Amino acid sequence: LLLIAIAIISIATLLQKKFKVLQAPFIIKDDKLQMLTLFPKSFKLSGIRQVIFTQHYHFRAGYSGKMQVLLKNGHYSRHYLFSKTLARDGELETRDFIIKQQEILKSHGVDSIF
Repeated sequence: LLLIAIAIISIATLLQKKFKVLQAPFIIKDDKLQMLTLFPKSFKLSGIRQVIFTQHYHFRAGYSGKMQVLLKNGHYSRHYLFSKTLARDGELETRDFIIKQQEILKSHGVDSIF
């Protein structure tokens, strides 16, 4: 069963790379910012002061984005690493993707910086 699970995950990853499937870092649902990670975390939109985006470079993987949520109570979330696709992304592609994520947040009344 473990080998079958590994094979399915590998095939899904290869298909995502081939077709450059978009990897969204979050969704906004029920007035919450829900992080799409292995261990999902959500934040009430009303409790968010700001979302901080940065670019991250790794020599093998290319560029990716990082985001961190600053809450109104002064606490910070952990850093969430994300990429536009599973393929090797460039600097400009990543920058444009982060800007689109900022626009999504802004449309829901959440401030962000990059």
